[in-house]
Amino acid sequence: MLQFPEYLEKEHVCIQSIKRDIQAFYMEKNKSFLDEKILQTKHCLEIVLSGACTVISSVDVQKLEKNAIQFRKRGNYIIESTEDYSSVVYYFENPFILSFLKEHVISYSKEIIHAEISPFTFQTLPFILSNVHETINVIKSNREYRGCITKLSLHQILLQILDKSKDKKYVSFLKYLVNNKKLDLPYYMETNFTKNLNLETLAKQTGRSLSAFKTDFKKEFNTSPMKWLIDRRLTYANYLIRTTEGAISDIAYQSGFENISHFSRVYKEKYSYSPVKTRE
Repeated sequence: MLQFPEYLEKEHVCIQSIKRDIQAFYMEKNKSFLDEKILQTKHCLEIVLSGACTVISSVDVQKLEKNAIQFRKRGNYIIESTEDYSSVVYYFENPFILSFLKEHVISYSKEIIHAEISPFTFQTLPFILSNVHETINVIKSNREYRGCITKLSLHQILLQILDKSKDKKYVSFLKYLVNNKKLDLPYYMETNFTKNLNLETLAKQTGRSLSAFKTDFKKEFNTSPMKWLIDRRLTYANYLIRTTEGAISDIAYQSGFENISHFSRVYKEKYSYSPVKTRE
């Protein structure tokens, strides 16, 4: 599973603001994604410049073509793109959204918003396209104020989207994101499954009581937290065993297991052969 935007920092041209509250990437052509599982650790706004990409979320499947704009909250996605796909993607977190809303948004819909809704999709306007192409030039440049210019361009794009939106649902969702104290479970578990955390800590860090955590977890994953953790750690360990040359014991610890004997036993139960046999 790839982790965005961290993975993109190695593969694409990037610029971040001075305060590091946003990052912007120019996704060049001929660097397509083929059914890639993505853990997106920040929210993003993507503007497709050419080609197309398919985004699979927990709710639905959306195909983004040239001139489409999509807002995706942090979480898990599967993304597949065409060879001629290119885009500009802005990544940011809740503090940026909160600052933007305080500065620009006076009113918003009182409609009740839920976390699991389809990513918001819009169409570009001439002003936005002009802004995006200038952002690409800024990203590629060594201008002294390029981080500030890029941040300003994101403000302008978001304002254009809000100005042309017929309802306030998108603003309400942004408001929901910054006000909701419960962390998204799939996102949180994917970023913390290798850590040695007990259920009480997991519940507290996701903004839930222990009983609420267990209930929400069952609804989300259809299994118990411990069963999910063991299975996810085994999947990760299996990947490391097959793709790296690290010692089995190191991989077990790296995957979140504290006891090698226990790791070997549950690994064999899942895969029908030992960790050592995996490499033979």
